Amino acid sequence: MKITVDIRKPRNPFVMLSRTRRAGTHRADPKAERQRTGQAIRRELSRAEADRRSP
Repeated sequence: MKITVDIRKPRNPFVMLSRTRRAGTHRADPKAERQRTGQAIRRELSRAEADRRSP
């Protein structure tokens, strides 16, 4: 009769890291949203300026 010892599967080290961080939806923070909005406004203004200059 053989005795077998079940060895537990090693824990995933990334699980604990993800639990301690801010896990959830992959949304940009408000600062990134503001930057993106500002870039879009500047882009629109530069296009309008270029259209105004062209004959």
